[in-house]
Amino acid sequence: MKVLEVGCGAIEKDHTYLIAKRGTGIHEDIWEFPGGKVEQNESNEDAVRRELKEELNVDTEVLEYLISVEDAFDDTLLHVHAYRCRIRSGTPALHVHKEMRWVPADELTKYGFQKAD
Repeated sequence: MKVLEVGCGAIEKDHTYLIAKRGTGIHEDIWEFPGGKVEQNESNEDAVRRELKEELNVDTEVLEYLISVEDAFDDTLLHVHAYRCRIRSGTPALHVHKEMRWVPADELTKYGFQKAD
């Protein structure tokens, strides 16, 4: 089984967080924070900032580390590192994903994320 490091950005706005639908097929009903694979010689925080810039066209500042989770995706084990981010410039390009939505902070635990100790 392959293992991938993934960095996710939980963008906060008015005590809500932006999540995106993962895709279609068997993953169609799975929601996640925007993010992607951590490249070689790249920190998790750098990966989050890069992915949010590429995916949503926003520059972000990482504010806080959220607890990491493990998730299985096909034959790959994902080590997911999520960070709470604030938008420094830009407006999220919500048309990039089929569906995106803002969820209240108290719903974060539904997606396996919580504040780190």
